[in-house]
Amino acid sequence: MLDKNIQLDQLEAIQKFADTFSQSKGDYLICQLNVSSNVLKASESRPVSFDGLMLVLVTRGSMRIGLNTEERLLEEKNVLVVGPNTQQHVLGVDESEGAEFYFLSVSSNFMKSINIDLNVLQNIHLKRVNSPILPLRDEYYKLIRNYLEMLYLNASINEEQNLYTKNISRSLIAALMYQLMQVADSHASEVADAASGDDDVQKVGMRRFTYVKQFIELVHKHYSKERSVSFYADKLCISAKYLSFIIKEVTNRTAAEWIDEYVILEAKNMLRFSGMSVQQVAYSLNFSNQSAFGKYFKHLTGLSPTQFQKS
Repeated sequence: MLDKNIQLDQLEAIQKFADTFSQSKGDYLICQLNVSSNVLKASESRPVSFDGLMLVLVTRGSMRIGLNTEERLLEEKNVLVVGPNTQQHVLGVDESEGAEFYFLSVSSNFMKSINIDLNVLQNIHLKRVNSPILPLRDEYYKLIRNYLEMLYLNASINEEQNLYTKNISRSLIAALMYQLMQVADSHASEVADAASGDDDVQKVGMRRFTYVKQFIELVHKHYSKERSVSFYADKLCISAKYLSFIIKEVTNRTAAEWIDEYVILEAKNMLRFSGMSVQQVAYSLNFSNQSAFGKYFKHLTGLSPTQFQKS
């Protein structure tokens, strides 16, 4: 039976098993582990679901990981990324071959405070629709590992929690995410070039992928004015129900969640950097009034717009 989503502070006990460990309290923790320490063996731990971003970079050996009902092999120079919007992924190590790895977890609340450029958002899932695991070429492996080492040093050296350390953390994690998008994009291109065959199954998959790509492009274009799934379904000449089914199947997120993601990230950028008032932001994003915007923003972020501006 699966425990409910665990929070970042519940992972702190992992420190006693780690070869190295550091954390920015309440924001993220990062450590180096080896499976021989028994910390993640299925015989001694139950499957878990983490409410935040989870990343594993294997530096030696390999291990088999359970994600939902599927078993995946995570090999040396592979990176596994489970995002904050995919909490339904169940993580549990079944067996290993002497695996050593970096483990990074970022709290859901801290992830929500990081502003990611909307122009690249559409690449997060579309380049990784078949697996959350990416094989890394040597140069990418070194780069991702260096980002993780920087996060480790940031948390271990800058122990004082203040605006500077939080902004450093946000910047490093945002940079890491951008780099992972770049890696995913490169990997997807290589897979597409290597693909061959033209059977019906492949055609159906490609058609659905095309719908998803067109949907994301439409959301990027219209999110500031349109938040209804039916609007985008009409644009694609399909039903809202079918659009929702395709988006969920391919990206593991609902169409409404994609729309909300764009709206909230733009709202965060405007609240923090534009100098606009909350009311001005609300009208710019086509909300009927400041109150409606405030309820929408707090429902999705846990903070009021004013609280977010001050955070």
